[in-house]
Amino acid sequence: MPRDTETYKRLAPGIYAVYEGRTKIALRANVRVHGALQNSARYSPETNLSVLKAWREDQRVAGRTQGAPVTPAGFAADAATYLASVAAMPSYDGRKHDIDAWIAVFGAQARATITSADVATQLSVWRKTFAASTVNHRRTALQHLWRRLDGKSAANPVRDVPKFAEPEPESRSLSYETVRAILAAMADTATRARVAIIAFTGLTHSSIARLTARDLDLDRGILVRPARRKGAGTRRQAVPLTKDAVLALQRLVELGGLGKPFSNSSLHKALRLACDKVQTATGVDLAGVRPYDLRHSYGTALYKLHGDERAVQQLLGHARIETTHRYTLGGVDARLQAAVDAFDGQ
Repeated sequence: MPRDTETYKRLAPGIYAVYEGRTKIALRANVRVHGALQNSARYSPETNLSVLKAWREDQRVAGRTQGAPVTPAGFAADAATYLASVAAMPSYDGRKHDIDAWIAVFGAQARATITSADVATQLSVWRKTFAASTVNHRRTALQHLWRRLDGKSAANPVRDVPKFAEPEPESRSLSYETVRAILAAMADTATRARVAIIAFTGLTHSSIARLTARDLDLDRGILVRPARRKGAGTRRQAVPLTKDAVLALQRLVELGGLGKPFSNSSLHKALRLACDKVQTATGVDLAGVRPYDLRHSYGTALYKLHGDERAVQQLLGHARIETTHRYTLGGVDARLQAAVDAFDGQ
């Protein structure tokens, strides 16, 4: 889909140069049949106009003959084949989002004509707007498309395009003194209960929304965490609850919010208002704090107290231990602390 920041310059009937600012980022071809837009395609900015003109003519002829939208050709057709082949992957929604971004760029261009330079140019354009991790995800998606359709040993133009350097992850955890102050500054609503659940269970927003009464055994302090589809995915698992978590879940049940969908933006807004109050009262810098930071806080606190990354991994529902590393940056392994304490006490 065109972005709001794009402008167009007509080069020939139905053919346009696409600009972002003063930079030409693509060529676009449109086809109309009986006055209605029938199809459109995007090509890399270096593509010869004859390629676009030939595509337009093929589409117009097919449109008149069939009287229906033309089946996607070129890269778009290959992308559809690829997406169908990976539909079962846990992170399919994210992968489809990344591939759709490439379809908007290459459209009906034959995949065999796409070069490493084309890929690198588009990634550089995206990097002006998006974080390095987002652009790298799109690169990975495109590289996997080639490998899936052509095989690991086949030529792959994405392979020679380097990833963008990503900043080292930083700890985003808060002290629980600060967490409790933030919760105290919030009104007693289902939103506050959900924020407390994140802080004292480490559950994600989507997991909280999918909780049902069957998942809770609050008398025994046990919760069955819903399965997650993100990344490699995780299975349902029973996990113990902190006392604060039990109280927060009980309150959510009492307020009728269990299993109900909720707006992430409203959760963020309520948290920000509470953070502003605490920052004004205490001087603690809480700028940029987001609900997900409370999940980081829970993982970091667990690690500080226990020093067992595998336990933190299971309690947070991470498929890979490498993900858990990011949640333990603010904590010192309890075993390392014990070793240093033993040295000081010798």
